[in-house]
Amino acid sequence: MGLVEDAASEYKLSARGAQGLLHRDVWGPREKSMGNPWSPTNPKGTVILRLAENSLMHDEVGRFIKQQVNVLPVNHLTYSTGPRGSHRLRRAAAAFWMDDFNPREPIGVDNIFITPGLASAIDALIWTICDEGDAILIPLPLYNGFNVDVFNRSNVRVIGVPYTGVEGYSTVDDLFDAEVNRRAIEGALDRARHDGIRVRALLISHPHNPLGRCYSFDTLEAFALICGKHDLHLISDEIYAKSVFPNPSTPKAVRFVSTLSLDLGGVIDKTRHHVLYGASKDFCANGLRLGFVCTQNQRIMGALSSISIFSWSPHLVQDMWAAMFEDRQWLQAFMERKLELMTENHAIATSFLRHHGIPFYDLNAGLFLWVDLRHMLIAQTSSQKDGIHPLNVNSPSAEVYKEQEIIIADTCQRNGVVIAPGHVYMAEEYGWFRITFTVDNHEPGPISFCSARSPVLLHVCREFREVVVEQFEPMFNKTIESEEMTRPIYFRPKVDVLFLDLDWYGRIALYPEIDRIESVAFPRDHKQPIRGSDEYVPNMRHVEAVVGRRLKAASSVYNLDLIML
Repeated sequence: MGLVEDAASEYKLSARGAQGLLHRDVWGPREKSMGNPWSPTNPKGTVILRLAENSLMHDEVGRFIKQQVNVLPVNHLTYSTGPRGSHRLRRAAAAFWMDDFNPREPIGVDNIFITPGLASAIDALIWTICDEGDAILIPLPLYNGFNVDVFNRSNVRVIGVPYTGVEGYSTVDDLFDAEVNRRAIEGALDRARHDGIRVRALLISHPHNPLGRCYSFDTLEAFALICGKHDLHLISDEIYAKSVFPNPSTPKAVRFVSTLSLDLGGVIDKTRHHVLYGASKDFCANGLRLGFVCTQNQRIMGALSSISIFSWSPHLVQDMWAAMFEDRQWLQAFMERKLELMTENHAIATSFLRHHGIPFYDLNAGLFLWVDLRHMLIAQTSSQKDGIHPLNVNSPSAEVYKEQEIIIADTCQRNGVVIAPGHVYMAEEYGWFRITFTVDNHEPGPISFCSARSPVLLHVCREFREVVVEQFEPMFNKTIESEEMTRPIYFRPKVDVLFLDLDWYGRIALYPEIDRIESVAFPRDHKQPIRGSDEYVPNMRHVEAVVGRRLKAASSVYNLDLIML
C-alpha cells in the first residue's frame, strides 16, 4: 500500500482524509509561529513577513467596529435571510463596487454571493464550474493559496502558465504584456488539451500577487478574448484593488482598472466573467473573514446557493462590514490614510534593501515586496546548459537551488523571521522571495518596516553566515565567526567571502561543485602588488589559495576577520 492507504488504515480515515493529513494541511504547521508573534513586549516572538497582512490600520478598524457593535436578536441570533449573505451587506457591497469599480453592468443584490473569506469564495466557485480532474489556468508566478483553494476540496488541477521560452519574454515586466500573455496562455492550453486535460477557466490575480503590479487594459482584454475564443470562464481575483499606492520609482506603472469596467460585449459572454473580492487586504482585517463572488450568471448563483450553508458568514460580522461600506466619509479617510502609510512603509523597506544592495522588483500594489536573492544561491555550474538558465526550475540543478531557497527560509525562521521562498509561488526561477512590508511596529510615530528586529532584515542577514557554515562544513572544520556582523554575505553565482587582516584585504570566491577557488588580495598600504589565484584544482580539501596569507581550506580560516557586506 502507499502512504495514503497506510494512513487511512492506521488512523481510520477516508482516503481523502488521509490525503489531507499527509499532503494538504497548510495551516497546522504554521500555528506555532503564528501563535507567538513578535512585539515590543515579546522580543523573542516571530516576525511574520510571509503572510499578506496589513496591520498598519488595525487600531482604526478596531475603533470603528467597537462603535458599531450592536446585537440585534432578530437579525443576528436567527437564520435571518439565510446563508447567501444579508441583504444589507449585499446592497452596501453593490454600492461600493458601483462607486469604486466603475462596472459596465449594473450590480445588485442578486449578483453577489457572500462567503467567510476569499478562500471560501474561490472554493465555492471552482466547485460550481469544474468537475473533479478538470483544470484551471493561472499565470506564473501565482498566489500559493490558489493551490489550496482550487485543489484541496474540489480536486481541480492548477496548471501554472509558464513564460520561459515564450517569444517576447525576458524580464518580469514582460509578464504583464498582452501579446506575451496571449502566447503563453495559448501554449499552456494546447499542452493541456494534448494531455487530455479539460481546462474550464483562466484565473488571474489583479493586482498581481506576488508581483504587485496591475494588468493593463490591453492585457485584460487579451485574457477575455482567449476565454471567449476557447469557451472558458474568466475569473478575476481583485482582492488588492484598493491597495494600489503611489510609488515615485514606478511613475509609469499601470493603475488598477477592474475587469468589471471593461466593455466585453462581443468578446466573452458576460455570464462567464466572475470577479472575486475580499475585505481582508484592503480593509486590514484578515481575521474578520469576508469574501464575495460577483457574477451576472444567475445559474451559478443558484449553484452557489445550494452549498451556501457550508460557508455561512455570521450576520453580526456581515453588518460590521456593511457599516464600513455604508459610511463613505469614514471609508474615504480610511483608504487615504492607509495608502499614505503603505507608501511610507514601502519607501522605508526599499531604502533598506537598496542600502544593502539587495535587488527587488519595483511595484505599486499589494502588501509585499518581490525580493531578488538569486545572487545568494550558490552556483552549481559556471555556464548555462541547453540554453536554460541555471536558476530556472527546468535546469539540471533545479532541486539543488530549491534546497538552497529552503535553507535561506529555514535559517530565517530559526532566528525568528518568517519569509516566503519563491518556489511556493511556482516562480520559474529560484532565488526570489516574497516579504511583507505592511507590518506595524506597535509604537507611536511613523510605522517602520525596519523597527521590528532593529531592523528585521538586518537581523535576518546576521544569520546568513550559517548558510556558509552549512554549505562548507566539509571544507572548513572550524566555524566561521565574526563578533559583529553589520551586513549580509552576498552569494553570487559563487560564494564570496570577504576578509580583512593587518596587511591585506580581499575576497575568496568558492565554486564547490567544480572544485575551484578564485581569490584576490589587496595590500592595505597599496605598496605591494595585488596577489591572487585563478586555477582549477583536483581536490578542494587540500587546496591553498593565496590571499596575502596562505589559507588551508581543509583546516581553518585563521587570523582573519570576516567583513559581511
